[in-house]
Amino acid sequence: MSPRLKQILLLVGAAFILLIILVVLGVLPGLRSTPLSASLQFWGLDDDRQTWQPIMEAFQKQYPNVQISYQEISEVNYEDRLINALAAGKGPDIFTLKNYWITKHQDKTYPLPQSFGFSSADFKKNFVDAAADDLITSSGRIIGLPMFMDTPVLLYNKDIFNTKGIAKIPSSWEEITAVALEITDKSQTGEIINSGLALGATKNIDHFFEIISSVFLQKGDNIVNRSYSRPDLSENSAGALSFYISFADSSQKNYIWSGRAVNSLDSFAQERAAMVFALPEDIARVKAKNPHLNFAVLPFPQFTNSRPVVYGSHAFPAVSRFSRSPEAAWRFILFAAGQEGAKLYTDATSHPPARRDLLAQGAPKEELQPNFRQTLIAKSWLVPDEAGAKNIFQEAVASVLSKILTPQQAVNQIENKLRILFP
Repeated sequence: MSPRLKQILLLVGAAFILLIILVVLGVLPGLRSTPLSASLQFWGLDDDRQTWQPIMEAFQKQYPNVQISYQEISEVNYEDRLINALAAGKGPDIFTLKNYWITKHQDKTYPLPQSFGFSSADFKKNFVDAAADDLITSSGRIIGLPMFMDTPVLLYNKDIFNTKGIAKIPSSWEEITAVALEITDKSQTGEIINSGLALGATKNIDHFFEIISSVFLQKGDNIVNRSYSRPDLSENSAGALSFYISFADSSQKNYIWSGRAVNSLDSFAQERAAMVFALPEDIARVKAKNPHLNFAVLPFPQFTNSRPVVYGSHAFPAVSRFSRSPEAAWRFILFAAGQEGAKLYTDATSHPPARRDLLAQGAPKEELQPNFRQTLIAKSWLVPDEAGAKNIFQEAVASVLSKILTPQQAVNQIENKLRILFP
């Protein structure tokens, strides 16, 4: 190669490198990358605008040309409004889903493009296992990012415990059952006056679905096989159902709760129940009903010598497959569920975060610490339809309590009816 040719090649190479630098720096206007620009409509589920406003403002500092219009939708008619809006071509770019709704509405979502460089492995590294099970498809696609993970906890009345001489705070199911029996007040005819634990029925038990799901999972049941989207109730299911209903069955030794009592959280606030299961947001509700109530929060009980697990529920923003700006929509979700956005969300709500790094920082309040700790052991199951699944379990509990079916027969009924709900 001649010296002149070498000189020409060096000059061309240097010019090319300079050109790349100028493009990256945006010095050459004609070659400057186009900034992300979009107008997004975002539907939230029961979160008010004040919750999301700081997150949207922080995002828009990075992407000033992306405008976000947020609308709070009540859960009462959320699904119907969403379906109708999408069908009419007027749906939001981003909408919030509960994990109960994934089976029904996954086909309406636009998965995270692989070009974004956030893989399923990244998801599992950053978020808790229950969220990964729900939001990563069998093919490895990501349909949404979780903002929180709720699990039921146990509230107990400290004054009642002290009055009854209960010095050791129970933790396992076995200990809690024994204490609940000890502090339950009954009339001479066996009628329950004050309950040690609100549990066993469905219609007057707040969050009965999360509680009974936890018991089934603790007994080793998957309830549904995710790989095949079919019921997978094990031989332990009948035992799980029997244990749950034993607290409301007057023929059982564990009988401490009446199906005629007022709602469980109201009974607790009125000091008619010494213990009750609740979700994080219920703590403020109980305090509002009885500001003088002296209570504390315990983790959800586990069976002795069993692997710790509790049912986890969550909601997540997803991108509509009908969105005209799916890239911008996903940029916002990645920011909202990132460390900065998720911290803002956690600070504004009572929901424990689904991010591992935020969980490691601990709860901002002592009363939320049990929720933060047990988020890591949370597990969910593939619910085909929220209302239908809850109704199936309600019917099963009622049929056993009324002696129409045995626990095993009721479990068979659960399995058959769940199978019908799957597409």
